Amino acid sequence: MDEERNTPLIFANRLIRMMVDHVGGEDMVVLPHDYTVMRVLFRKAKGSWEKVSHGDIVQTRTLNAIVSAWAKMPARNRQTEMI
Repeated sequence: MDEERNTPLIFANRLIRMMVDHVGGEDMVVLPHDYTVMRVLFRKAKGSWEKVSHGDIVQTRTLNAIVSAWAKMPARNRQTEMI
């Protein structure tokens, strides 16, 4: 039962990570709290992970706008900056 419950979170986090890689670069650090914040913002924007998984362009653009705004915040760290 736990695996079924975590599956949507795994999908959402992987998708967010992929978008962060494309928008901000692969070396951008995403903390667990950041994933939670982006998922909550997406849901508050009437986002549907199911529609995203079926290729809905409107939902995908909404998520992309959230990830882009997050990546452009000045406090974002990159792995190279943390060394």
